[in-house]
Amino acid sequence: MGIENRTLTATGVMLGTPLYMSPEQVVGAKGLDHRTDLWSLGIVLYEALTETTPHDDSETLGALLVSICSKPARPIREVAPHVSEPVAAILAKALALDPLKRYQSADELLGDLKSAVRFGTRLDEAMLAQRPFELVRDESEIEPSMFPIFDSSS
Repeated sequence: MGIENRTLTATGVMLGTPLYMSPEQVVGAKGLDHRTDLWSLGIVLYEALTETTPHDDSETLGALLVSICSKPARPIREVAPHVSEPVAAILAKALALDPLKRYQSADELLGDLKSAVRFGTRLDEAMLAQRPFELVRDESEIEPSMFPIFDSSS
């Protein structure tokens, strides 16, 4: 199953983007509330830190929906060991299967996020040593763009 099938809201089938749907949303529970939105926010935060979602290993839409409803979110530190323990705990709570065990308000979630950020983040030397690109020291090393933004001939 292509990823595009799991990331788009299906018209007339269910309301929501499957990878971001809460367990109660998947089963069509009545009376969905803000905790469903907090779940989805937790998924977005998880994805921002890992470039994947906690149930992204499911091969079919059906398997994805079963996974969301029955399996706890994959612990973020298994995927991204650089994530701090406080942030990992926040995401585990935000993505609890039972809405009663999740954050009960956005203010509560925000308070924990502020506390986690207050203590800062720690980057180890190996992370700092990895550089996605080399800095150019000499302008003569810069190749002209194939598609210049400005036409210098005019």
